[in-house]
Amino acid sequence: MAAIPPWQWTFTTALERLDSRYRIEAASGLYNHDLRKFFYFLRYLGLYPVATMGGPVDYSGLYPTFDLADPIEDSEDGARRQLAEHGSQLIMDAGWNTRLGDHGRMFLYYPTR
Repeated sequence: MAAIPPWQWTFTTALERLDSRYRIEAASGLYNHDLRKFFYFLRYLGLYPVATMGGPVDYSGLYPTFDLADPIEDSEDGARRQLAEHGSQLIMDAGWNTRLGDHGRMFLYYPTR
């Protein structure tokens, strides 16, 4: 434990030598709007990672963007109906959740009761 503070100090002293192009300056905290929509299928059908797109894909930017569909109704029947009606729009990732390691946050959506 005694080695941690000196090790952390090396980051502040080397800051001027680090290339600013590689800094990550954005933080998302614990809330992730996309994961809530993945949780819907995990909770009711045990399917993960599965969600449905909520509209067309926009290819005009640097990378394709899209919205995730809101649940039809908060029930197992609603989840089954959403899969049946929107099966062609199934996706397994959104916003690089997998690459960023966000799937561990899924456990925060489970009810505490």
